[in-house]
Amino acid sequence: MDDSTSPSIVADENTRTRTNALTSRAWKSFATESTRSRRTELARRARGSYSFDVAVPSPFAHVLHTETIAKLARGNALSNGRAYAEKGRVKALTKKDGQLLGIVHGTDLYAVSIWVKGDGLGYLCSCPAGKEGSFCKHCVAVAIAWLSQQS
Repeated sequence: MDDSTSPSIVADENTRTRTNALTSRAWKSFATESTRSRRTELARRARGSYSFDVAVPSPFAHVLHTETIAKLARGNALSNGRAYAEKGRVKALTKKDGQLLGIVHGTDLYAVSIWVKGDGLGYLCSCPAGKEGSFCKHCVAVAIAWLSQQS
């Protein structure tokens, strides 16, 4: 580290690197399941003929709320993410290893991961805005889809 790099920037980059590695492992595990029943289930979800039947376990119940989503989303991400959720663009949604994992159909298919981080949420999305650290419309769509399935 040179003198021009502040310790907080290095810490943020190190945290993002560790988080990306964890999410990458969880996502690869989710995305590469090769059993026929899993592929069939994902195909049903993609066609919109499958209703999600997952329950909110602790710790998401105390952190993932519409107010939290509204605070994290910036600009048009909240309204666009709500529209994506309402239009059924969340094509897969599951909870694995303490993370919500979702696939959202936007311009492309994007992988989203949301997890509890302290008293708030950690999140990643494979879209350009998500790679910059934003709680993008795809994150909003996954969070809203999760909440709608829990009510």
